[in-house]
Amino acid sequence: MRTLCIVYLLVLASSFRLLADCSAEVDCYTLCNTPFYLSCKCYTGQKKCKECTCHSPGCSEMGSCCCTRQDGSQNCTQLDACGSGWGAPLPAEAQAAAGSVVAVNRPGLPELSRLNFTWSETGVGSGAYTIRNASGSGLVAIEILWYFETSAGVLRLATWADNWIAGTPFLPAALEMQDTFDAYVGVKSGAVRRIVAMVSYAEYQDGRKLGDAERASFFDQRRRQIRDAYMKLRTAFNSGGAEGFAAALSPGPRQTPAEQAAKTRLGQILRDEGIEAALAEIARVLSRPVK
Repeated sequence: MRTLCIVYLLVLASSFRLLADCSAEVDCYTLCNTPFYLSCKCYTGQKKCKECTCHSPGCSEMGSCCCTRQDGSQNCTQLDACGSGWGAPLPAEAQAAAGSVVAVNRPGLPELSRLNFTWSETGVGSGAYTIRNASGSGLVAIEILWYFETSAGVLRLATWADNWIAGTPFLPAALEMQDTFDAYVGVKSGAVRRIVAMVSYAEYQDGRKLGDAERASFFDQRRRQIRDAYMKLRTAFNSGGAEGFAAALSPGPRQTPAEQAAKTRLGQILRDEGIEAALAEIARVLSRPVK
């Protein structure tokens, strides 16, 4: 039987942040008879979130804390369900690597470097690192996996960002940016011994998708959900005109991050440019191919 543990994770942001523009606090019980509890707080700096929504997981689903900006782009901290969040195997490339903080860089993917975390007797926090896009094309989407190795096992979480809906890159070609990861991770049953960071997936403006195939499927599925939300909003306009369209933009009771992104973007366009611009945006997104 696994030892009960509590993990508190705080992800904060600065003006340089690419990922996790919401702060998340997590209680994780590894026995999974109590699911994850996840709460979010909106970041209020220069990259202020339009909306910050918590999607709490159960024992068989994922949860996330997502910031949605006015252009519909989203930055999320995603937590694996209990069964997969703990006991996740370290990447093979990292198992033999020396050091308490390890960046695993894979060919063709953005490079992580200059990882630096503050360590204490009770946990790990206050991290910083650099992301470099060494390719010849802008970076549209990225996912980074973080492994916290403890005596109780390995805790894995993912931070991801996707700017597909806006059609512009997060990070232009051949540039790098500093990112901060101000976090506290403490495990009652044992100290954090090592942190491993790895970019698991990246998508570029020229259409290349590199990394784990299952993660590409995750991004494709999410974009299909965005298209579905756009089609429903177009139907709302066709049946109810501008008034019906505006009413349909109201958040639903169990709104997914993809629906949130679609409604936030179209709502902002409606307020700034009017209904014709919002309908033109729907036509633009629906014309884009998605697997």
